[in-house]
Amino acid sequence: QLSSIEETIVRAKAVASLNKVCTEMSAEDVQEHFIPLVMKLAEGEWFTSRVSACSLFANAYKSAQGDSKAQLVQHFGKLCGDETPMVRRAAALSMVDFAKAVDHGVLVSEIREYFNTLTSDAQDSVRLLAVESCSSSGAATGPVTTTFWKGHDLSSFGSSVAVINWERIGHFMHVAKRQLASAILPEGSGPTYI
Repeated sequence: QLSSIEETIVRAKAVASLNKVCTEMSAEDVQEHFIPLVMKLAEGEWFTSRVSACSLFANAYKSAQGDSKAQLVQHFGKLCGDETPMVRRAAALSMVDFAKAVDHGVLVSEIREYFNTLTSDAQDSVRLLAVESCSSSGAATGPVTTTFWKGHDLSSFGSSVAVINWERIGHFMHVAKRQLASAILPEGSGPTYI
C-alpha cells in the first residue's frame, strides 16, 4: 500500500525497501511473491502504483523464471507507453537498470524498441529523461548504451533542440550528445561525429 500512495517520498522509500527485500529473497520466493506484486502494481488503477512498479522490474527480472521473464518485459513495455506522463518518466528513469538485467536477446529485440518509444515521446521531459538515463550511465553500461544507440544518428539531437529551443534543454542535449559519443564511438572519432 505504501508504494501506491500519493506522497512521493513515502513511495520512494517503500520502493527502495521492496528492492532491498527482493535481493534477500530466494528465487522461488521472488517468483511466488515478488513478481506478482510487481505485476499488480504495474496494472494498478492509480498512476502512483504504476510509477512505483517501474523501479521494481530490474530486481524482479533477475530471479524470474520461464514465462515470468516475458511477462515482466511486456508489462514494462506497457508502462513505457502509459497514458500518464509521470509513469512514462518513471519508466525512462528505470530503463537502463532494467536493460542491464534482461537477457541480451531481449535487450536487442524489445527493450531497444521501448527506449525508442520513450526518446520520441510527445512530452519533452520524457524524452530528456530517457536520453539522460542512458547517456549519464554510458560509461558503466557500455554494451547497453551501444545497443540502445546502434543505428541512431547522434546529429538528430540537433533537430530536437531546434524544436524545443529552450536554453537549458539545448545545453543538456549538447552535453548528452557528447556523453553518448564518448560511450559508443571509437576512441578519437568523437569530434568528427558530434
